[in-house]
Amino acid sequence: MGTAEKPETAAKKRRHTLSGGVSGKGRKRACRYGCVRARLCALLSLVLGLVLAFLPGAFGEADSFAVALRTTLLERKTFFRYEEGGAAFDRRSVEAVREQVLRAVPEFDYLVERWTFRIVRGGGKSAVEVRIDYWESQEQRAFVVRRVGEILAEIVTPEMDDYGRIAAVHDFIVATVDYDRTLRCFTAYDALRGKAVCHGYALLAFEMYRALGYEVRIISGGDHAWNLIRVGGDWYHVDTTFDDPTYDFQGHFTSEEKRRIAGEIRREYLLQDDATMRRSGHVWDRNAFPPAPVPFPGP
Repeated sequence: MGTAEKPETAAKKRRHTLSGGVSGKGRKRACRYGCVRARLCALLSLVLGLVLAFLPGAFGEADSFAVALRTTLLERKTFFRYEEGGAAFDRRSVEAVREQVLRAVPEFDYLVERWTFRIVRGGGKSAVEVRIDYWESQEQRAFVVRRVGEILAEIVTPEMDDYGRIAAVHDFIVATVDYDRTLRCFTAYDALRGKAVCHGYALLAFEMYRALGYEVRIISGGDHAWNLIRVGGDWYHVDTTFDDPTYDFQGHFTSEEKRRIAGEIRREYLLQDDATMRRSGHVWDRNAFPPAPVPFPGP
């Protein structure tokens, strides 16, 4: 009597076959290098994080600062100045808040490409001036919002349950986005145009799931990015990059070719638990993200 093969062993063999013999370590290296630039820029994401993460005492007039900053970001302005009556601003407090907000609002990690700030003092007052570069322009952002709405109207139907809606978004991304081996495409806009690294896959999934009303996060670790989504009271992992055949090997394929190669769309990393993701090599700060103790109960 034969011995049943462990699911994770079968998955590794299947991925090895699809990749033409490329090792798992080699496959992950491409995404690792592709995302390292995004993660370094993410560490400079004070601007969006400050909206929710300001604590009383970190800055004076924190509420009014947050309101003004939120307006600046929503309008995609590239310069922001906030003045405060005392001399409370200093570089150390700005840096400390930055670290706090990365934990508080990780879904904003990748929206700001880079920022620079300076503290200006004079006349008994202090101010912070921030200059912001975004990954997407206002025009690109408008395109993403419009296309996400159009796509969801096509792939999601009223009779679908949670699994059906979440799987529809997952399958769309896997079928229509190719992994960018030039390591230049990082955004949801890039993903909608057909190519992105893991950062773009995760951003597009974030936008689509959020548009459906789900609470969703971008989770990162080991220089890779994917998603956490909340269904009911529980969190689950979704990694569209790892489920995409073009992440495994060189070449670009039509949606139909991808489905055939993968045996239809594979869903090995759809609505998974922490243990499954750790076995596949995913690493992350478990204190920074909500736990996903069990896989989704099924379709």
